[in-house]
Amino acid sequence: GLGAIQPASKTALLAAIAKERQTELFAEYGHRFFDLKRTGRIDEVMNTVAPGKPATWQSYMSNWPIPPNDILSNPNLTPNPGYPQ
Repeated sequence: GLGAIQPASKTALLAAIAKERQTELFAEYGHRFFDLKRTGRIDEVMNTVAPGKPATWQSYMSNWPIPPNDILSNPNLTPNPGYPQ
């Protein structure tokens, strides 16, 4: 029952796919987060969306923290930038 799309360009097609994924995969295992991260749009979107939550967003948050027990267990690991040592 979905209408056909007639993208005018590759950019328009990718935008339509991204919008459809945003709608269809809402709240499903972080698909939106990973789509934004993979396409390099996470800062652009999160800087717009976070203030309305209200929340804060900083670029380092796109990488999750390494659990402290993992860092203690492996001296070769260091925390991701932005997270406490």
